[in-house]
Amino acid sequence: MQQVGWHYRTGAGVAADFERAQDYYRRAICAGSWTATISYARLLAEHGHFETCEQLLEDGVRSDFVPAYFWLARFRYMQSKSRKTCREIRPLLEYASEKGHPAARGFLAILLLLGKYRLREIPAGFRELRSSIFYEVDEENAGGEARSGKSPRGDGSAYVSEEG
Repeated sequence: MQQVGWHYRTGAGVAADFERAQDYYRRAICAGSWTATISYARLLAEHGHFETCEQLLEDGVRSDFVPAYFWLARFRYMQSKSRKTCREIRPLLEYASEKGHPAARGFLAILLLLGKYRLREIPAGFRELRSSIFYEVDEENAGGEARSGKSPRGDGSAYVSEEG
């Protein structure tokens, strides 16, 4: 149901239809899909329904759905890029980052780097952005090793099968 909603949202393969996309996202949410909540919130934000979008994501935050913390912060920032808004969304981003949400970590680092909180925190933003980039590269390399059986150097030494 969520995938059908995405097709109606984006117009991929069918004519874009806000009402039908809404209907399919609601069905997916009622069936228990938390990821449909994020997709539905994006649909609402794309059509300027920020109040409903925030209410939906606040439900996710109350249920401790970590991606809802990031998306709520992001949509609030999209509405206002003021320092006041940045201070309000910081706890959401910090929580999502602590729980392992990579986009929250990167977004928080960028806000720190831009001096949205305090100028003194710009170096911390640089360090955090740098470490999040290295973290992503390390994750990619780890995934590549597991799939290919080769180390990042390309010599195959990362994985040796016991079978021969």
